[in-house]
Amino acid sequence: MRLRDILLQLPEEALEGLARERLSQVTDIRLPQTVLLDELAEVLGSSAYVTIHVALRHPPCFAILDLLMNAPDHTLPTEGFRQKVQDATERMVSLANRSPIFPKPKNYNLYLKMLYEAWDYEQNIDPSEANLLRVLREELGISLMEHFVIEHHSLLHRFWRNEQAYEEERNHLRGAGILFAIENGYVLPEETVVLIRRAWGTELSEQQFRRLLDVLSNEDLRRILEAEGLNVSGTAEEKKSRILENYVLPRDALASLRIDSLRESARRLGCRANGAKEEVIENIIDWLDNDEDLKAQATAETAATEEKKISVSEPRELSNEAFGDLLGRLTNDSLYDILSRLTDLRKSGTKEERIKRLLESPFSEHTILMKLNNEALHDLCRQLGLSPYGPKEEKIARLVEAYRNFTPQSRMIPPDLSSPSNPESEPTVPLQTAASQLPRLASVRAEFPFLNEPEQIVLSYLIDFKSLTDPELEKLVQRFALPWILPKAQMADLVKTLLAQGRNIIHVRGLGDHNIYELAS
Repeated sequence: MRLRDILLQLPEEALEGLARERLSQVTDIRLPQTVLLDELAEVLGSSAYVTIHVALRHPPCFAILDLLMNAPDHTLPTEGFRQKVQDATERMVSLANRSPIFPKPKNYNLYLKMLYEAWDYEQNIDPSEANLLRVLREELGISLMEHFVIEHHSLLHRFWRNEQAYEEERNHLRGAGILFAIENGYVLPEETVVLIRRAWGTELSEQQFRRLLDVLSNEDLRRILEAEGLNVSGTAEEKKSRILENYVLPRDALASLRIDSLRESARRLGCRANGAKEEVIENIIDWLDNDEDLKAQATAETAATEEKKISVSEPRELSNEAFGDLLGRLTNDSLYDILSRLTDLRKSGTKEERIKRLLESPFSEHTILMKLNNEALHDLCRQLGLSPYGPKEEKIARLVEAYRNFTPQSRMIPPDLSSPSNPESEPTVPLQTAASQLPRLASVRAEFPFLNEPEQIVLSYLIDFKSLTDPELEKLVQRFALPWILPKAQMADLVKTLLAQGRNIIHVRGLGDHNIYELAS
């Protein structure tokens, strides 16, 4: 079921309660139900929102989501669901307590110890700890799926293995608008499933991955198992099951194959087989992700293609340079959200590749920007010093009008943060000269001597302007050349330091893909 269809089935009180929790940052008035549904669907269906609410939770969160993601229509009856979750969790516990946990020569024990320390501090993982764990996984070559196995290790049981674990995680997912109880079943919205897979780095569902394995030769399966350090013996079906049971990622599996095997697999699936190895892998994953292989088998894609294709490009009001600069102000997650809501456009790739894909698409600025949620448009208007209030159409009209006379020399710069994204086009301000541009810095240094200098600069700016968004924070870091590698995490550390000193002066609230840091009144 689609997210909006699920929301339509909720009782009025449940819908309004969810709206109060999730839309309080954009509206304080009672909205018509159709507007309420649209606003909620945009917020709950955004990539950043889903990632925040499903990443690095305690077991059995993974089992709850994994079962529903791989169930028909992403729905399972409520009766017996708890037992299914417990059985799946026990299987994960068995995997986690193997010796070694995984046969690959990675430092899983170090990661296990770091995860223990992160959970031991406050029982949950805060944003700065999550960033550190992500960097550690990247350095050790550990995937998020391997993390989900490791979190079931017996060393970590004291943090989550209790009678309330199932209810706590189920209630968290329901309260966040990720999991819904409809009639006598639990259901995940179709859009949410795609976003969870992306957050987990799995890219394909278990069924899609199995269809890929079905077209591979016995030798291809052996190569995948060998690359993963797994037992290579057995029948083809046993090899496929072993690959799935050990949570091998589809991209890793394809990367272990030779280019001629990849091209043969692409031909069998019916997708484009030419290009370099990485391009063929991308083609296969996109093809399966969109279930194009099933459409081809059912010979139903002709009608769908006719409906989707736009014969004449929609007219645009801005040059490619102007519209490209505007799109460049969006986060990678927001660009992904746009592409996922437009037909026939590939979602994967770098930020620059996604912008290029949108610029080359047949859609107008209005059509593309309408796919953003209200929070992303709100933030974009704030960046450019435009009014962030009013209906989406008005915000889009303001953005287009602001860029109508754009040239590379007159690129749009916010009034309070004039640091360009290209550091070579205007020099940054050294730390030692920050005082001349931040009049309150001297008083902040005197009042908050326990903060380091970069923290004092950020706090001084916040005191001057009363609020600060994550994109503005990144520009502030660039402008004053602050040594903050992870601005969002280090801002969280600043808030913690102030709280430890009894100074609860910064309030943090979510706004779509970003946080807003506000000075307490």
